[in-house]
Amino acid sequence: MDVARKRAWILTTQRPLDRRAIFIANYWPVVELVLKRYEPAALAGLNAIKLHLEDLSPPEECWPTNAQIRASTHSPWSQDSS
Repeated sequence: MDVARKRAWILTTQRPLDRRAIFIANYWPVVELVLKRYEPAALAGLNAIKLHLEDLSPPEECWPTNAQIRASTHSPWSQDSS
């Protein structure tokens, strides 16, 4: 059966009655296979799962906090290029 939008196959001896159970049992090997094309970059935990689900939003640790914005004398969103 094909999984991960046809990026991986899970071979079974017969047609599975519960495809979801077969996929869940093989979930992490499928994740490893799909993410292998991004080597040598490393993704772990929630960020790896978000990428697999094609959620391309930046990780929260990349977002500036309000304190960082207030402390900055130059806003990254301003029109001034100096």
